Amino acid sequence: MILNGYDHYRVYHNENEFAGGKCHVNGIESFWSYAKHRLAKFNGCKSEKFVIHLKETEFRFNHRKENLAKIIKKTYEKTTYKLVKHQTFGNRSSMNNSEIRHSKQRAGETRRNFLRKASILGVGGLAGTIGGSSFLCRKTAAPALSNTAYAAEPLPPSPSDSAASAAAKQIDFINLPSDYTSPTTTLVLPMLAGYTVSVAVSDHPEIIAAGSTTVTRPANTTPVRITLKAVNNTTGGVGYTNPLLLPVYKPYVAPQADAATIAAAKKAYEQKKYGMMVTYSMNRTRYKSPIYADGVYLDDVDALVNGFDAKQFAKDMHDFGMEYVVFSAWHAHVVAGFPSATNERWRDDRRKQTIETQPYNLKSYTDPDTKDIIAELIKVLEPYDIDLHLYVHASDWHDFSDEDRSIIQSSNFNKYMMELFYELCERYGKGIKGLWNDGFFGNGINQTQYRQTCTQFNPAMILAANGGAGNNPNLKPSVGADYKAWEAVSIASGGRITIGQICSSYAYQNAPGYAPAGWFASAPQDAPLSNRITPQQQIRYLAAQASISKMGGLLLGVGCFPLKPGQTAADLNYNLWPSTIKEDYIQVNEAYITPVKESIINANVGKAYVSPEKAFVNNLLWGVATESPDTSGPDGKAEYVYLHILSPGGSAVSGQTLSLPAPADGSVFGQTAVLMNQDNETGDAFVVPTGAAAQVTVAQTATGGYTLTLSKNAKWSAVDTVIKAKRIAQVR
Repeated sequence: MILNGYDHYRVYHNENEFAGGKCHVNGIESFWSYAKHRLAKFNGCKSEKFVIHLKETEFRFNHRKENLAKIIKKTYEKTTYKLVKHQTFGNRSSMNNSEIRHSKQRAGETRRNFLRKASILGVGGLAGTIGGSSFLCRKTAAPALSNTAYAAEPLPPSPSDSAASAAAKQIDFINLPSDYTSPTTTLVLPMLAGYTVSVAVSDHPEIIAAGSTTVTRPANTTPVRITLKAVNNTTGGVGYTNPLLLPVYKPYVAPQADAATIAAAKKAYEQKKYGMMVTYSMNRTRYKSPIYADGVYLDDVDALVNGFDAKQFAKDMHDFGMEYVVFSAWHAHVVAGFPSATNERWRDDRRKQTIETQPYNLKSYTDPDTKDIIAELIKVLEPYDIDLHLYVHASDWHDFSDEDRSIIQSSNFNKYMMELFYELCERYGKGIKGLWNDGFFGNGINQTQYRQTCTQFNPAMILAANGGAGNNPNLKPSVGADYKAWEAVSIASGGRITIGQICSSYAYQNAPGYAPAGWFASAPQDAPLSNRITPQQQIRYLAAQASISKMGGLLLGVGCFPLKPGQTAADLNYNLWPSTIKEDYIQVNEAYITPVKESIINANVGKAYVSPEKAFVNNLLWGVATESPDTSGPDGKAEYVYLHILSPGGSAVSGQTLSLPAPADGSVFGQTAVLMNQDNETGDAFVVPTGAAAQVTVAQTATGGYTLTLSKNAKWSAVDTVIKAKRIAQVR
């Protein structure tokens, strides 16, 4: 545009007339993204024709939710007669019947010629026609944005007829070439009865050439757009398909990973106790989300991705004390947060309806020039030693639009999902430490194929699956997952465990929603979360999970806000989270976890005192136990046992003394132990006692049990008192 004499001025939102009142440019980024990707298909245009192309793009954008063919036809029916009349008879005010009839006949002929050409080119190739060349363009009401800039070369001149054109348009999909390991493979072209199908145009002829079916796999995975030609075997008539997207993957090379490496990865995961599940994706089914911090809803996956501040997010995860993060690759509707050629070619490219008629027809992939937030997360989390796992939903068929279900067909759903998982895992490789699959494995998902696909690029991939919500989750062993999660708490919904029943119930990972806002950031930042899990409840729940879980411990779910265009984290006071979530998590880490970190983070589950299954934290007789992650104690046991007294008002506590039964594994404790923490005066943090206050007297009872007595200067914490007891070899 600058070449055409336009000047460029930066718009500072809320500082000038371009962003005041009803006159603003908010949202124009959507048009520029649309224009950029549409015009790229023409592979350049003459400077003097640019304005015409841009004007057509404006028309298409403004009518993208309508049927362009009907609009153009209606417009020509109104204007062609007037144009022909003026060209033939000038400005005469009246004509005889013969002249009127002649004008109408010529107008009809003009309209038919135009519509015939439109049916061949695809409605909307008008600027290309004006510029002197005919381009193959999509014939849809709302063209999908391409995942690559398609070089729309002019089609070779061939005889064409409407029947062949209509027949060719039946082909809207092409299968991936097989044999991923060989440098070359063969493209199997779709069959069309009575026609011979071949490759007419390719935007990457070095990968797939016109007239050939040989595929040369590139050094880097490349999306290729090809146009197929269908020749009628009887009449010789020719028709062309729309450009079909075909991701051509680089040759597959199996990564090196021995059994010891895989075992080490699993052991490391089994030691983790504290993670955060962050839902950051599009969702139209259950939540009005995502939203900006001010509550304004956005329905644009590219804006959502570009609004993510990975550096601030990683710092928050560190400040929250997280060991790992489960971040959304997609959620409802399988809207991928990365440039997914799989979604574009299986769904968006084949749709004929808009989001107005199909409310769940969300754009299901990001444009290639948007951020790659998964790649960014891998990079920014690594310095903090925080593992990245991805939330996925392998069986989310139920959230698809009716049109998408009709396009894909349930019998092909597994094939579609396996292609999507291959794309995801090939793209990010070992940067992803695990996949957390929601919804288990319904809707025809082949678990064996899922496992094989997801471990192809990282054999040590941690595969976890949500066993379900409520009191009866599916926690049985499965082929598709090594670890199970229990959606234990969802404060907002009925039929699930409530906040008053926070529980250490299973040895599986517990994945509760943090507050009524649900898994998403679906309430404005200034909206209070009156029924949230408090920091005090959270540390109690975390201690209980650390004592029993070897499948990821506690995984609290919450969402964060995207930034608006031009906005920075500083504009939100570096707070990307709803309500008091950020200060709550920092308080949990700094005030409660840090003073007793060794008793929770990287601690082993309790063996001297085994935590009961299905026991609510508030109903425990005294509490739970964890152990140090070593084998330097007697008989190869852990050296230390950490006793978390979560029920100081329970029957096991009398005054300053805690009475415990005999250890389940026959352990013997020394005569003194250490009090690791107690409440401060306000009860909102742990204080590490010193000197005499830190000493705990240990005595063995006649039945083999133990009493542990605090010093007179110490006190029980109302939240979680932690005592560090040492195993000894001798029997006293």
